[in-house]
Amino acid sequence: MYDRRIVELFMHPPGAGRMENPDAVGQCGDPECGDFVRIYLRIAGHYIIDAKFECQGCPAAIAVAALTVQLAKGRHLDEAWEITEQVILQHLPLPEDKHHCSNLGPGALHDAIVYWVVHSLKDAAQAQDGVVPRASSHSSDKVEEAYNGS
Repeated sequence: MYDRRIVELFMHPPGAGRMENPDAVGQCGDPECGDFVRIYLRIAGHYIIDAKFECQGCPAAIAVAALTVQLAKGRHLDEAWEITEQVILQHLPLPEDKHHCSNLGPGALHDAIVYWVVHSLKDAAQAQDGVVPRASSHSSDKVEEAYNGS
């Protein structure tokens, strides 16, 4: 049996859905054969101003993804980096056989943060070299295209 908090997050997952024109996308898990979470971030001034997720998986995986985006919203990237599977397990009493799900949300969040940092540094380096990147050059469908290798 799942705890009521897990059931609530599963039944009414805050932040569920795809984000249009994200600044960063990260994922954890394997969409081909198991549980998987993709997190979209909108970032301004190194703060996560919006976060959404897509998840394929059991109720525990969906609850973890929902909690992760809830915890990330409004946080500075450094603070969001501190959201780990241990933090998730402190907030959600996952059954022992579902503890493996606790890494999906934080893993996808960390992947998105790394994506954003790398592309921000690239943009800054180009600007320093006199190449002016397009506004939000790491936003929109290009994020997903680059992430998916398209």
